[in-house]
This record gives sequence, C-alpha cells and structure tokens, in this order.
Amino acid sequence: MPNSALGEVSETVRYLNLSSNHIQHLDSTMFSSTLKLLSLSLAHNRLTILPDNIFMGLSSLLTLDLSHNPIRANFKELFHYTQRLKVLRLSHTALQSLPSLPLPGLLTLDLSHNLLSNLDSISLESLNQLRQ
Repeated sequence: MPNSALGEVSETVRYLNLSSNHIQHLDSTMFSSTLKLLSLSLAHNRLTILPDNIFMGLSSLLTLDLSHNPIRANFKELFHYTQRLKVLRLSHTALQSLPSLPLPGLLTLDLSHNLLSNLDSISLESLNQLRQ
C-alpha cells in the first residue's frame, strides 16, 4: 500500500481496520501522518517483512493487531515508536521464539497459535505490566 492511500483522513483517523485485504507490502511512511491513531488492525493479510520504521508517528497507538500474517521483523526496532501500546496481537504469525518487545506498558499480548517451544524470562523481563 502506498503512503498516499490514507489521503485526507490520515490526520483525523483514530481507528483503522485494514484486515483481510491481501496486503503484502506497506510503505515505510504509510502511517507517518496518522498521529491520532489509537487502534490499527492489519490482521489476516499477507504481510511478511515490515520496515523498522513502519509505525513511526504512531506514538498514540494503544491497540495493534498483526495476527494471521507470516511476519519477519526486527521487533525491537519495529515497536520503538509505539511505547504507549497496551494490546498487541501476534497470534498465527509463525513465531518460533518470543521476540524482544520493548513495551513496558503492554497489558495484553496474544501469542497463541504460533510455533513457540519455550519462553525465556529475558524476553518477558520488560513486560512487567502484562496482565493477559
């Protein structure tokens, strides 16, 4: 999806659901103007590689759903701009190990239906607010 896809609504949109659209690629500046976005769903697409700065400008984001995508990403960098995130859904993403998630305020993390064989405590260390 090109960065111009959101057009005039980018500055005012608060909830954006782009799920089930067969999206394979997102431009790295796609969300740079969506400063008021609170909730974003990209679930049930064909996203594989996400640019490290794809969520730049989403400092207000509280809920992110990336489930049902075969994602490969540098999760530590990917979530650098989403420090207020409270809910993250990564189910059905074929994760084989728990990624480093620098999200100290995260309350809900869905990792169901992945290929995880063990969870190491170091990966969970920064998630001290996690409730679910």
